[in-house]
Amino acid sequence: MHDKSVYHSKAVTEGHNLKKIYENPEIDVRNTLDQERQRQILENKLRLKPIIESVIFLGRQNIAFRGHRDRGSLVVSEGSSKDEDRLVNNEGNFRELIKFRIESGDVVLKNYLENTSSRATYISSYMQNEIIEFCGEEILETILQRVNRSQFYI
Repeated sequence: MHDKSVYHSKAVTEGHNLKKIYENPEIDVRNTLDQERQRQILENKLRLKPIIESVIFLGRQNIAFRGHRDRGSLVVSEGSSKDEDRLVNNEGNFRELIKFRIESGDVVLKNYLENTSSRATYISSYMQNEIIEFCGEEILETILQRVNRSQFYI
């Protein structure tokens, strides 16, 4: 009678499913979703890396970030009538450095800026300030760790 009960047959079925997932973890939906999430995280890191490196470069060199015109679209397609304007207008050191990276062959950065909404490029002055703040926090943490490790600090 127990073998024929609904809860027993359901438990046996779930036990078989658990065994399949344990032996083949790639068939579990959670693992598939987690792999997609990990891929997305890696892709986002690759997109942000050149932007963060540019902020760090300008900060290390003590170079000002902004110019008179540092808003709007950054990537201009070749052969456009705006090419002459790009040669005349200086958009500030940060944006010019980003353009230099693109022109020097940073394909990942170029594709990212061309294919992303202008509100999600992470090159605005607000985002520059955010990245500068994060860098400042990292620098402060590093200094505090060095001071605490020092034998002369009490």
